[in-house]
Amino acid sequence: MIPVLYVDDEKNLLEIGRIFLERTGDFQVDVAGSAREGLSQLESGKYAAIISDYQMPGMDGIAFLREVRAQNPDIPFLLFTGRGREEVVIQALEHGADFYIQKGGDPVAQFAELRHKLLQAVRQREAERALRESQERHALTLEALNEGLWDWNLVTGEAAFSDRYFRMLGYEPGEIPGSYAGWQGCVHPEDLAVVEERIRHRIEQGKGYTIEFRMRARDGEWRWIHARGEVITFDGSGRALRMVGTHQDVTELRAAERQRERANRELARNLETLAASERRATENEARYRRIVETAYEGIWILDAEFVTVVVNERMAELLGYPRDALIGRSVAEFVVEEEQEDHEARCAERRAGVPGAYERRLRRRDGSVLWTHVSANPAFNEAGQFSSSFAMFTDITERKQAELDLVRANEDLGSAYEEMSAINEELEESMDELRQREQHLFEQERFLEGLIEHANVPIVVWDADGRIVRFNRAAERLTGRAATDAIGMPIEELFSPAHRETARRECARTNAGAPWEDVLLPVLQQGGGVRDLAWNSAPLYGRDGRTLEAVIAQGRDLTVERQTADALLVANRKLHLLSSLTRHDVQNRLLAAEGFLELVRISNQDNRLVHPLDRVAATLAEIRQQMAFARDYQDLGTNAPGWHDLGRTGRRDAHPRGRGRRSRRRQGRTGASLRARSREEHRPRPLPVA
Repeated sequence: MIPVLYVDDEKNLLEIGRIFLERTGDFQVDVAGSAREGLSQLESGKYAAIISDYQMPGMDGIAFLREVRAQNPDIPFLLFTGRGREEVVIQALEHGADFYIQKGGDPVAQFAELRHKLLQAVRQREAERALRESQERHALTLEALNEGLWDWNLVTGEAAFSDRYFRMLGYEPGEIPGSYAGWQGCVHPEDLAVVEERIRHRIEQGKGYTIEFRMRARDGEWRWIHARGEVITFDGSGRALRMVGTHQDVTELRAAERQRERANRELARNLETLAASERRATENEARYRRIVETAYEGIWILDAEFVTVVVNERMAELLGYPRDALIGRSVAEFVVEEEQEDHEARCAERRAGVPGAYERRLRRRDGSVLWTHVSANPAFNEAGQFSSSFAMFTDITERKQAELDLVRANEDLGSAYEEMSAINEELEESMDELRQREQHLFEQERFLEGLIEHANVPIVVWDADGRIVRFNRAAERLTGRAATDAIGMPIEELFSPAHRETARRECARTNAGAPWEDVLLPVLQQGGGVRDLAWNSAPLYGRDGRTLEAVIAQGRDLTVERQTADALLVANRKLHLLSSLTRHDVQNRLLAAEGFLELVRISNQDNRLVHPLDRVAATLAEIRQQMAFARDYQDLGTNAPGWHDLGRTGRRDAHPRGRGRRSRRRQGRTGASLRARSREEHRPRPLPVA
């Protein structure tokens, strides 16, 4: 289990935190009630991680973090606090906190997140520590081998070189540009094309390579470099992405090899002379035998069929055989199976008269593998025919073992790098998700702020204590009161004194969860005036869905609407009175005119006046119908709603003769009717709260 120190001045939180963290079996948690107590417990040196509160008496979490980092810069430190101010987060991260977690919400989810971040921080620190240790081992191995390390990004062309890489050529670290082009600029022009072709070919095959070429040192001298490279990273399609390898200065080794080759050629010529002249062979046999026997390298002389003719004691010792057991045996018997094909190719080169220097693995008597560096030269008889081969074998097993250790170190380094990359990717994803959530919340808050602030109706928000916390511009205009003056005042003081008791009851009701729906509460203006408003409200709850945090209310001003309706009612009544008086006088005069007309008809004996009198009578009838029509329309909007026969109304208003009569008959047949709305029904209904 991972030992963890949890520091907080809340004992209950310490206990519940320990229970949650130890429940999975990953952690063993010790607790401390203050930062000072935590520093004392840290002296034991047994803890792998620290969890700390921010606000604690005596020493807060940031000061505690600074003390911890002064003593132990590598231990994971998580700040677990209820304070969410941005400056606290910035200070925590600046002083080396691995994570900042804010308290609050569901405790199961809260401590699950704490456990996840704690595991992530511990594993990240362990990966970093393993990476450093691997790099140190790697550096020691390279120093022991006197080799420089390079790391090449095949996509970007960027390259990284170890300090030994630079110093091996006499440069200071960083003096050669860290790129493939920087390496190209140091390679001998005669070698560059061959080397690049070999590297390109091996990269396409996804395999490593070994090659030797010349590089220019800082003093201008050309140094021979033995280079090895291996592809370690591929993409999903198998394309090589990254290659690492080493450079070893083999200038002196090649000089020694050339010297040995010259000695070998001289020895081969001497042996050929010895075979041609028995006398000289007899004289020189002892001298050459001493050379062969005292040589540190193994010497192997083969005939034209590559069968053993002579081996020295060193060669027999390297293979673990008695010398006699090697005579008459083909050299191919000792070459490992994987290199048999290359061995045949080398034999063909010897037959063609081509000398060679290469590495060869041989199988010892005990079954182990012997790594050797071979310098081989062919020999020909007087007839120019290939007759023998002379080879010197240098034991390079220890060097190869060091190279294998280097490869393993590279693999460890690659694994640590991949693990580190995975952790970094997870951190980036977490940070991206956090930034997206913060941006979403910010945009929502900004939208709601703008919606409330710029609404054209008054909107007021008060908290659970009944004090105003928001007062939009429409509310300012309506009341004449600035938002800065209104915020903080009790909500009931917003309403007129005569309605404040009602306002207290209604506020208590909506605080209990019952929203307002067109509740009439007049508002007191700054100058003493009163405005009638119909209010709608909605409670705002916290995350638990039960705790009231605030109430938002929207008002609709009814003052102008009511004043307009009352003025319209008075005007209608006056007009109705005037119309009734006027119609009454006109009807009296119509009645008198109709009576006089009837007297004229009775007393008149002249038939020539009948037609004019009929026309006068028809005209008076039309005037009476129009007066009846005006009386019907006068009552529209003043009485209770009722159904009216449009046909009958139309017949009263239509002309009594000709086209008018046909029109009245058509209207009567339709049976159409109209329901008139009263004045009260024309008043606007309250708008719902948005």
